[in-house]
Amino acid sequence: MKDILRNSAPLQTAVLLLVFNRPETTAQVFEAIRKAKPPRLYIAADGPRADRAGEDERVAKVREMATAVDWPCEVKTLFREDNLGCKYAVSGGITWFFEHEEQGIILEDDCLPSQSFFWFCEKYLEKFRNNKKIFSVNGSNYASYDCSEWHMQDIIYADVDVWGWATWRDRWSQYGHTLSDVRRGLLSVDFIKFAFTYFPIAQEIVINSIKSAYGIINTWDYPWTLSVLSVGGVAVTPRMNLIENIGFGPDATHTSTKPELRSVPIEEGCRLEVRLSPIELNKQYLKAIHKRSFLSIIRNNLKLIYFLSKIFIQNDR
Repeated sequence: MKDILRNSAPLQTAVLLLVFNRPETTAQVFEAIRKAKPPRLYIAADGPRADRAGEDERVAKVREMATAVDWPCEVKTLFREDNLGCKYAVSGGITWFFEHEEQGIILEDDCLPSQSFFWFCEKYLEKFRNNKKIFSVNGSNYASYDCSEWHMQDIIYADVDVWGWATWRDRWSQYGHTLSDVRRGLLSVDFIKFAFTYFPIAQEIVINSIKSAYGIINTWDYPWTLSVLSVGGVAVTPRMNLIENIGFGPDATHTSTKPELRSVPIEEGCRLEVRLSPIELNKQYLKAIHKRSFLSIIRNNLKLIYFLSKIFIQNDR
């Protein structure tokens, strides 16, 4: 398919590449970045874990790969000596990125983008720079394979995705991950409205944001989603899927298996015709990408009761 988003104008937007210890996936993502030739490339890398044999060599190899720039480009690096873990290494890397840039594209080492992804992000970062309701430009569309509506035009909807995305400094500044941040987000009017409309999705966000705040899981993305939804933020999503997650496997931090839903093939090209999706269409999309069995909903309800009581009643931290 012709890459209809890319044109003769070179990419102007900076890219942040978040890496760690996976040379194989890093090589593929870096090659996609090399083809796009961003004018500024930021590389943030977590440090090796002392108890993992051979990890320091893999980390060093990844850093060498990620800095092998052979096009006109300003390169900045944030290479950690100690291991911070996914939550703080990634969120800290994004914060560092936005100390230098007002807006930009963010890729992790297992999120393989199509070339259209870069120009899709650049287009909407410029278009919606001053629209404070829009918090993110997503690269993924998991429902594009089974819902013809999503091939009509790019959409705005009430969810964010971080498998290849872009945002602005002022939006990222609203990220909160502490217990007090999570409590405040859960009690916000906007998040309560979202929860009433999309309860199964809200259920997952609540449970995992609380678990992240307590350090039970090592993740930053659920607190980010809660931060966005708690102020009524929305995201732009392409009508076609522009990102493939290539990191599924036993060495992955959070994606050790590959659900069918996440194996949507990437495509090139999107119409540049954004619309605000009506609530019923929004529900249709979220239902398609967040399928839940009856038993999983019951199980999550029990978890929800436990974690809500922990953060609001026990209030032990």
